[in-house]
Parts: sequence; structure tokens; C-alpha cells
Amino acid sequence: MGSGDLESPFPSPNAGRGGPGSHQCGQADHQRAGYGSPKFVRACSLPLTGQAVVDMVITDLCVFQRATVGGAFRLVELAPGVSIDEVRVKTEARFDYY
Repeated sequence: MGSGDLESPFPSPNAGRGGPGSHQCGQADHQRAGYGSPKFVRACSLPLTGQAVVDMVITDLCVFQRATVGGAFRLVELAPGVSIDEVRVKTEARFDYY
């Protein structure tokens, strides 16, 4: 997802398709998987459902968003009580923070 790709263990041939200006939000629910690995990663390891289709990622810790296709994700909101350091430790993907 660090590149905006959407992956799925059960990809659909129609998923991730959209016309010009279409957007897709990917929601990870939790920043990390049950066994501790990050869900917001630099590169997908499962088959892609859509390439560069995600423009927002919402987790239990924060919200990431990007303004342009292929652009960098930016941390735009932290959940109450969550620090930027905690997000950095629990996120593999690169992101900007202002």
C-alpha cells in the first residue's frame, strides 16, 4: 500500500477499476496484523486487486492521504493519545508528516 496498490488474497477481476477521477479508500482497521507485522507496507506481497488506486488509508492509529496518483502518502491525522513516533515504529511504508 505504500505505493497506493490494493492487494487481496482473493482478487476480483473487476475490483480496483474506475474511470478518470475515481478514488478508492483502503481501510486497514488496525495498523498491525494480529502477529505484529505492519499492514501499511512499502510493497504488496499478495496478488494486486488494483494498482495505485488507494488514496486514503484509515487505521486505528491515524489517517494517511495522498493528493495525486503516485504521490507520497501524508499523515494527516493522529488518533487521540497516539504519537508520531508510535506511527513510525508501526508503519513500514514511507510517509510524509507536516
